[in-house]
Amino acid sequence: MKRHPFIPALLALLVAGSFGIASARAAGGNLAARVDGSFGDGTSAGIFEGTLTLSGFERRGDSLFAVGSLDGSFTDGAGKQIAEVEGRPVAVPVDAGSLAASCERAVLVVPLDEVEGGGVRARLQPVRVEIDAAAAPKHRLDAPLCELAKVVGPSADLAAVAQGLDRVLAALE
Repeated sequence: MKRHPFIPALLALLVAGSFGIASARAAGGNLAARVDGSFGDGTSAGIFEGTLTLSGFERRGDSLFAVGSLDGSFTDGAGKQIAEVEGRPVAVPVDAGSLAASCERAVLVVPLDEVEGGGVRARLQPVRVEIDAAAAPKHRLDAPLCELAKVVGPSADLAAVAQGLDRVLAALE
């Protein structure tokens, strides 16, 4: 039996999406990651599919926040799009325990809760963002990722971490 070459890639995409894992992609100095969610009232179910675009990071009190916007659409169980969210501003605390960085990669989890649109409220899966040094040409992410790796840790200065993540964003432009 002959296997079609795109089937392994499709399976990998489906598995990654089911766990809320998303590799970030550059979007003009921003990070964009896939967002998945679901909604239902017991008799019918639907899905939310969208994009979280992170434009910056900041320290707020004892937390690190990811700042950006959310776009997406609500689709009912019959496959009909019933509502959209476009450019919804978000400021969400990053799961501090998830933050890790090396000269090759940075990883963080953004725990989104819910989004509402068109009278529908969807529960969103946490988004795991992976920033790989190969995401920018000519090794532009190497230095910012190495600098970030130096400030990330259990007793990290969150303002320094936010600045480090912002330098990574700037390198994506």
